[in-house]
Amino acid sequence: GVAYAANLDITTRAGIGTFYYKDTEIGTPEITVARVGLTSGTQKQTIIAASGKLVITTTAAQPLTAGTASGKYTVSARDNAGNAYSPAIVTLTLTSSSSGGKFSATAGGIYTSGLNLDTANSAKDFYYKDTVAGTPVITIGSMGFTSATQVQTVNPAAAKKIVFTSSAQPITSSAVSTAYKLEVQDDYGNATGAHTLNLASTSGSG
Repeated sequence: GVAYAANLDITTRAGIGTFYYKDTEIGTPEITVARVGLTSGTQKQTIIAASGKLVITTTAAQPLTAGTASGKYTVSARDNAGNAYSPAIVTLTLTSSSSGGKFSATAGGIYTSGLNLDTANSAKDFYYKDTVAGTPVITIGSMGFTSATQVQTVNPAAAKKIVFTSSAQPITSSAVSTAYKLEVQDDYGNATGAHTLNLASTSGSG
């Protein structure tokens, strides 16, 4: 391809010269063409945003605890050159792959499973919380933009209850049952870490 440089010398023919210009920064830069002994020519250009893509500007995903809201995330709409996309308001739609994932526009606000944000200045804050432990994927999309995704890590909350996950069995006297299964869960039904449990029976022979 053709090489572009920050400064360029050109040669005119019959007093006429041709050149091409490109820029990756949105704004109104001024081009100056000069030669010793001549009055310089200047012209302002208008650089607009290129086709857009969505960028989550938070440096990293946050480790979360089930049922506890995240800290602030910031999402911005940027063009393919990395410039803030600001010709118009961009409506962003936030969704999560988790059935327990919810979003809010404010830290103490109402959390909903989906959220629409209008980026007035090409950036917007949001908060996320999830009640299902795992690695859900947040997707942020907008018509005409490439969607952005980010994987979250949601850890179980504190252990609160012991739950049988297998059904009771009819057992013949003196015979051994098949395996029973149980979980130590948090308030949201997530299995928690290792625990030492005590088993007891109301039967004097159990």
